[in-house]
Amino acid sequence: MPLKDSLIVYEDVIKLDTSYKKEILFKSTKTWFINNSQSLNTLISYEDHPSGKIIGNAIIHIPVSLYILGYLGKKCTFSIQLDIKDGKYKYKIYDFIESIEYPHDKIVKIDVSDRYLKYLRGDYKAVGFVGKKRLSSDFDESFKNMDDQIRQLINSINVALKSGKPEDF
Repeated sequence: MPLKDSLIVYEDVIKLDTSYKKEILFKSTKTWFINNSQSLNTLISYEDHPSGKIIGNAIIHIPVSLYILGYLGKKCTFSIQLDIKDGKYKYKIYDFIESIEYPHDKIVKIDVSDRYLKYLRGDYKAVGFVGKKRLSSDFDESFKNMDDQIRQLINSINVALKSGKPEDF
């Protein structure tokens, strides 16, 4: 998972042919958010057409293998920002918050960047868990799954924005 100033941040500038005007890319971005509203619960929270900025939120579900801790499920919410200009766009995915659901409607929210940094340093402790090797393996799997889902999301953004042809709009 990419770190920037001790935070998990996925970002890149994607350059396209100059025939892709800001208007086309802006519309394609809005369409991507709409098309993913069911699977990722995407929601546009801010859009400014003149500046080419769209910010939204999304949710991914993380498979849970730490059943011994009593988890029922967990999901990760995050922000997606796209800054769009003629012939290029920049995506930024950040503010990862994990929600872990326990029995009896108890939900705990955790800053994923903080947990990931503790995990990398070996400082992450799980109360009542026996077997550090098993704990490490489960966290490896959890972070890998999250990273895979975010990279698939980035790929779907890139495909959506690159596939719209200028004459289509």
